[in-house]
Amino acid sequence: MSASSRVITVAVFVALLAAAFYVVRAPEKENGGGDITARAEAYCVKQDVAAVFIAGDTIKVVGSLPGAGATYYRADGSELQCPVVTPEAMTNECKNIQAVEYWTEICDNAAERL
Repeated sequence: MSASSRVITVAVFVALLAAAFYVVRAPEKENGGGDITARAEAYCVKQDVAAVFIAGDTIKVVGSLPGAGATYYRADGSELQCPVVTPEAMTNECKNIQAVEYWTEICDNAAERL
C-alpha cells in the first residue's frame, strides 16, 4: 500500500470514528411491516445508495459515498450502521452481520454512477 493510500485510509478512519459503532431505532414508517422485498426496493431510489440486498428478514443498504459502508435494517425496526473501518476497529455486531454470506441483490445502482 502506498503512502498516499495509507493517508487516505487513516483520514477516512478518523472521519468516521465519531459516527461509527452505534445502533439506532429506524422509524417505523420506514422499516416496519409489509413485504421485505418491497421495503428493500424503496431504499433503491434513495440518494447515496449504491446497492440493496436482503438476507432473511434483514435489509442491507450499501452507501455510495466513500467510507459509508452499509446500514442494516432489521425486522424489529432496529438499524445497525457499519462504516468502512479496519477490522480491528469494527464492532463485533458489524463483524457478525458482515459474515453473512448469502445476500440476495435487490438493486445495484453502479450503472447510474458511471
